[in-house]
Amino acid sequence: MGKALGKILFFIGLVVGIVLITEPIASHFIDSKYPQWFLAESMRLLMILSLYWAFNRFIDSVPFVATPLAKSLNRPSLVFLGLALGTCLILSTFGISLALGVIHVQPTIPEWKEYVKYVALLATMMLFTAIWEETVFRGYVLDRLSKITGVHVSCVIVAGVFGAMHLLSPIKSWQMVLSTFFAGLFLNYAFMNARNLGFVISIHFAWNLFNSLLYSKKYMQVAYLSPLWAGNKNPEEGIVAIALTFVGFLIAFAIIPRLKIFREILRTAG
Repeated sequence: MGKALGKILFFIGLVVGIVLITEPIASHFIDSKYPQWFLAESMRLLMILSLYWAFNRFIDSVPFVATPLAKSLNRPSLVFLGLALGTCLILSTFGISLALGVIHVQPTIPEWKEYVKYVALLATMMLFTAIWEETVFRGYVLDRLSKITGVHVSCVIVAGVFGAMHLLSPIKSWQMVLSTFFAGLFLNYAFMNARNLGFVISIHFAWNLFNSLLYSKKYMQVAYLSPLWAGNKNPEEGIVAIALTFVGFLIAFAIIPRLKIFREILRTAG
């Protein structure tokens, strides 16, 4: 048990190191915000997927085809379900915030070619982020830890680590940690019930993408009128988003296991 935990902690430590060094490297070569971000996320994706492969191959002696990342390719239908679920949650956050009057929006009409380029770049970066974060937290840490501590304990621990890791992001607040903790619980149980990394990658991707598009300062000009309810710089800091990530956790914990498609997955896996 101690040796297995040591491997997990070593893996997390190397990931933290990669996250910390990639942004300064990108900023050294590029000054512009979005290209710099794109380069940093590209490096993180490449380095973390390489680390994931190396740990499975040389430390855990697990062939790549037997890893959660490789196994996720066998049910592409779950990707569409994940996209729908992630999109519904962030659209609900935006709609409820508007209805409560805790945000104000003044959308601008952009030049369409510029906007298409913006969306394409943003979607690529969000996809890269979703892939490497889910590969780390669900595809390796949760997958290994659940075999040591059991499903429920490991889901809580990994959610705590997932929330704490977001202190490395530009927005550092207890609300952000709480929100990402519930998001971690949601994604953890979604992964454990679906046994499919593509499912949680698509949820994560859809939430991040539409979060960035709907709350874009450049095109939507969102004003946060209530830091408590809507957040200060990011909607994930507000009570509305925190409540909906908790709803997502309840869906993953209590509803998803009752759906026929997931019962079939569990029966096949068992």
